[in-house]
Amino acid sequence: MSSCTSLLVLAGVTTYLWVTRGTGAGLISLAVSVVVFVVLRLFSVRSGARARDARILSELEPVTRALLEERTPDRSAIAEFARTPHLRVLLYWMLRDSGHADLFPEDARSVAAQAEGFFAFWSMHPNEYGEPPTSLEEEATVVRDVDGEPVEYRVLRFRYAEPHWAAGDGALLAVVGPFRCEQPPYAPTVRAFARTDRAESTDREALVDWFVRTIEG
Repeated sequence: MSSCTSLLVLAGVTTYLWVTRGTGAGLISLAVSVVVFVVLRLFSVRSGARARDARILSELEPVTRALLEERTPDRSAIAEFARTPHLRVLLYWMLRDSGHADLFPEDARSVAAQAEGFFAFWSMHPNEYGEPPTSLEEEATVVRDVDGEPVEYRVLRFRYAEPHWAAGDGALLAVVGPFRCEQPPYAPTVRAFARTDRAESTDREALVDWFVRTIEG
């Protein structure tokens, strides 16, 4: 049985036990949110995103299982998972939706960490790169005025190693944003995108302007 299948079975059994043993309404509300989160990520998104999310949820199984079993996830395990960029987005969303956002480490809430997380998450989609990048680092911060408000966009440098099909492209650039003042961590309004813009020959500000016009426009 795959990790995701076993999680769905556990979710069904857990829901049955909540109903039959009369668990308190407040606890049911929090725990059901985890079941809903898993089911929505696996069945309500399009097939490509579903494959990506299933893979990530499998990697996060210890956290998901703890939440479904009404246990508080281990803080040190969460901190370890949060060090891996492609796990951050779903990890934070799952903890937030289950009332455990306080367990998510502060250093993984920084704009730089969020930008890495959103891009790595996006890159894993089968229609994009299908895998998180081998290396990923922040290249530049570009600020643009949007509706009279200064908004940040992060330009990231990334590359893939062999045998990935993009290994021969060398260092490429991606854009992630917008990041606004007082914006909550891992806001769903943030977008990530990369074309085939080589790091050594691409103007960072022009790339961000293209992103604002094309991806956000």
